[in-house]
Amino acid sequence: MTKPYSLIIFDWDGTLSDSIPNIVSALKTAAVQAGIEPAQDDACRGVIGLSLKKAIHTLHPLESDAMIDRLFDLYKTEHHRLEQKPSQLFEGVTEGLNRLRQSDIRLAVATGKRQVSLDRSLRASDCQHFFELTQACDGLPSKPHPKMLEVILEKAGLDVGDALMVGDSVFDLAMAEQIGMDRVGVGYGSQPAKTLQRHKPLMIAEHFKSFIHWLDSRADQPMLMEAK
Repeated sequence: MTKPYSLIIFDWDGTLSDSIPNIVSALKTAAVQAGIEPAQDDACRGVIGLSLKKAIHTLHPLESDAMIDRLFDLYKTEHHRLEQKPSQLFEGVTEGLNRLRQSDIRLAVATGKRQVSLDRSLRASDCQHFFELTQACDGLPSKPHPKMLEVILEKAGLDVGDALMVGDSVFDLAMAEQIGMDRVGVGYGSQPAKTLQRHKPLMIAEHFKSFIHWLDSRADQPMLMEAK
């Protein structure tokens, strides 16, 4: 049996975790607390996937560095408060990740979150055991720069053709596209399918189970046993 990929790299927010509402709320609340006009919901959703400082600067490009720093701190405080009731994984994610691991496919996360925030989210979701590698934005360029994918490939000892990137934003797909990595979009996260199409994903899944079924279809024989 031939597996279609040795490694699947997932984005976190909006791909595995249903965390978009808390992120949008925290971005808007931070602006209100700082005394400036908050961005609209669609604009907030459109920057999810970037590193936090880059996202805030994109939403408020005319603000001073001092204000960006203030918004950064206010966001972290508000988001941490909201995540006292942790965001849930999307339907089908836990079962899907379990089936992938049972098929000996290596799994990784590439996220614009800080590592401490990602680790906290993984623990709260009780899914840290699925992932061999996690790469946050600490010390690296923000998506869509492909550096975090390159770091993951190097750590895994794999070539770009061995891996697949799965994400809900153009930033996820663009960073994979830049290095010639296969990519899949999910249309249930931060950005709609028509926006993701510009980066030529192999498919766009409207449900996590759809992605699992698509992946199964690419094996030379059924790779994943149906969950009982």
